[in-house]
Amino acid sequence: MDADDNIPLEDTTSETDDDTDTDTETETETLSDDTDSDEIIRCKWIGDGSNTLDELIARLNGFAEYVRGLKNDGWELVRTMDDDYGFMRQNPNVAEVQADAELLIAPKTPRE
Repeated sequence: MDADDNIPLEDTTSETDDDTDTDTETETETLSDDTDSDEIIRCKWIGDGSNTLDELIARLNGFAEYVRGLKNDGWELVRTMDDDYGFMRQNPNVAEVQADAELLIAPKTPRE
């Protein structure tokens, strides 16, 4: 486990008597609306293990395809990515439309 894996997801700074840190509270409230459906996306180590630029390009293209798939499945960032952490939530309306579309284009099995 790397030290980066222990980064807290919420602000853990000590509270002060004055309420000058309202931005952090607002961000935490926004994320906690439905955190059960939130997923984290990270891209810090995509290029690790690449020995050539061609290998790096292949890894980056693979990750881009993965992210395109997430987008096509209705995933959206909840807020701007920060320090390599992106919080995503799936739009249920997009997921329902895709499920319906898959039913419509699914090949019919022959009756026996």
